Amino acid sequence: VGGGVRTLEDVRGLLAAGADKVLIGTIALEAPETLHTLSARFGRQAIVAALDVQSGSVWILPGHVPAESSPVAMAKLLEREGAGEILLTSVDREGTLQGYDLDMVREVAGAVGIPVVAHGGCAGYSDMLSAIRAGASGVAAGALFQFTDATPRGAARWLGQNGVEVRT
Repeated sequence: VGGGVRTLEDVRGLLAAGADKVLIGTIALEAPETLHTLSARFGRQAIVAALDVQSGSVWILPGHVPAESSPVAMAKLLEREGAGEILLTSVDREGTLQGYDLDMVREVAGAVGIPVVAHGGCAGYSDMLSAIRAGASGVAAGALFQFTDATPRGAARWLGQNGVEVRT
């Protein structure tokens, strides 16, 4: 669960309501040390840091506030500060159905020891497999499920048939 999460109490409330993981966005980039506090309190596995990349640069608020860090450097910092996972979003590709930014996935996933979830641009099940082969531990898709006949169940079935371990 994510969006508007700003405080320890927000995280506590979401986890108490049944969330498995909480996505921390803006605050993680503005004050990465916050991740340390959250992961110490709730467990690293519950804290996912959002890393939005637009035009090759990390953005705290996409299109509004650039961070002075490369995607790889920021991913390493987020991991060091306590993120248990990274949601890596290519803002440029989000909603475009043009495929994930595989170079970015490869670079970031290869630089950290925590799971990286590819997000932004997925056009089909084969894109998901390509992102996993590029190093992503998981994939996220929105427009694919909104604007095509693809389904999450279909994705899991197809990925499973192509050698990817999936939850069913």
